[in-house]
Amino acid sequence: MQPTNILIIEDDEIVAKTIERVLRGDEFKVNLANSGVEGLQIAHRLIPDLVILDVIMPGMDGYAVCREMRADPILEDVPILFLTAKSKDEDKIVGFKAGADDYLVKPFNIDELLLRIRAILRRVRRNVVLK
Repeated sequence: MQPTNILIIEDDEIVAKTIERVLRGDEFKVNLANSGVEGLQIAHRLIPDLVILDVIMPGMDGYAVCREMRADPILEDVPILFLTAKSKDEDKIVGFKAGADDYLVKPFNIDELLLRIRAILRRVRRNVVLK
């Protein structure tokens, strides 16, 4: 079975590297992007199994990245988990309206992140089998 390919789009290098280290230790294949534009380029090239996406980034924010992915026939079905410091209910609503599958607020528990990733992937795989 091929490893699960996860793209992390996060401008904070410490956060990105921490998540990468944990996921690689859990046998995921991880790619990093430090901006929304770079993340979209990598997503088009790799078609990841899941995207972990920050909201607050220079240039193109995560909400815009999410909306672009949902409008793109190649990327529209890629699951997106927002991981962000934006914690207000209205921020979460904007994220889900943009097309997020899940939303986790920083600071976060790494075990919860792993469980959410697995839950999303389980739902996606179940839906692929049912189609």
